[in-house]
Amino acid sequence: MKKKKTYAAAVNWDHTGVKSTADMGGHLITYDTGAEGEGPTPVAMLLSSLGACLTQTIASLASKQRIEINDLQVIVEGDMDKEGMISRSSGIRTGVQDIRYQVIVDSPAPAEQIEKLVEQAEELCPVKDTLKAGASVKKV
Repeated sequence: MKKKKTYAAAVNWDHTGVKSTADMGGHLITYDTGAEGEGPTPVAMLLSSLGACLTQTIASLASKQRIEINDLQVIVEGDMDKEGMISRSSGIRTGVQDIRYQVIVDSPAPAEQIEKLVEQAEELCPVKDTLKAGASVKKV
């Protein structure tokens, strides 16, 4: 049986408004939802994580299957009602309720082959799986 890999991130408040920095194994990302605008919001990063995961999975599968790709883009958007964050009594969820994405592939390969490639990537993308199936989230 294969062992699970644990991913980790340490996020520290930068002592400036709501700005924080995430350290993921030496890779730093600044988050900022305030007026400074020095980084993306955590919600934008969640959406971009889905896009990045799909992009990397498609590119990896295309390479393994020897499918030439000239260009690849995944556009992700999500809807969130900020009223849920303002008032807990509103009954509105605080998170993103709906996520949509579009995959745009420029390739000389037949459209059917690209559709199959994208479907395979959608099945294998761990971020998509996590968002759809959920994960246990608990404070330790």
